[in-house]
Amino acid sequence: MEDGRFWFNVLVRESFNFDEVLWPNIEPLLEKNRVTAVGIPIKVKVETFVRMKMEDLRRYKLDLQVFKDKKAVEEERQRKAGKEKTIGEESQSYSHRLPSKGPNRPP
Repeated sequence: MEDGRFWFNVLVRESFNFDEVLWPNIEPLLEKNRVTAVGIPIKVKVETFVRMKMEDLRRYKLDLQVFKDKKAVEEERQRKAGKEKTIGEESQSYSHRLPSKGPNRPP
C-alpha cells in the first residue's frame, strides 16, 4: 500500500468516487513522485463530459434496439421460410408412408 498501487487500483474500479475518497489518498503519492500537474477536473468540464457520455449511451441503446428489431424480423422470416418448407416436405413424406394396399389407403 505504501507505493500507492492500492489507491490506483481502487481508482480504476471506482472512478465515480474520485473526489471524495480517492483524490485525498492519491494526491500525496503524486506529489511524492513529483507528478503534481494532475488536478481535479473543473466541474463544468466534468458535467460536459457526463452529458456527452449520456448522449452516447442514448444513441447506443437506440442502435441496439434497431439491431434487435432487425434480428427479430430476420429470425421470423427464417422461421416462416423453414415452416413453409417443412409443411411441403411433410406432405410429400406423408404420402410415402401410406400403405400401398388396404382399407387405410385413400382413393
